[in-house]
Amino acid sequence: MGERLSQTLLAGRLELPTCQRCSNVQYPPSEICRHCLSDALEVTACDPGGKVIACALVHYSLALDFDVNSPWPIASVKMNAGPVVFAHALEFLERDTVVTLVPIIDSIGDGVFGALANV
Repeated sequence: MGERLSQTLLAGRLELPTCQRCSNVQYPPSEICRHCLSDALEVTACDPGGKVIACALVHYSLALDFDVNSPWPIASVKMNAGPVVFAHALEFLERDTVVTLVPIIDSIGDGVFGALANV
């Protein structure tokens, strides 16, 4: 499931596994529902909206793509769909900032979440 998430983000789609039994959205991706333990999961489009829980500036990292572009803002975002995700941001985002999650390709070619402040 994790590789499939990366592929959908690379393709420009925001989709997550959703339980067909209880409608719980799964993140991080898993093979069974964390809520009801059903294995009836389907990858579906989800609400891209959310709210920032916290944001941090990464000043140093062992990962070269972070280190070259530091400081790098990373936000934890509570999605309207339920899960909390970590997302790259263009700027430092204050707590409770309403954001839209977008699929982006990071500097090493991985599909990741990006957070854009709604203005």
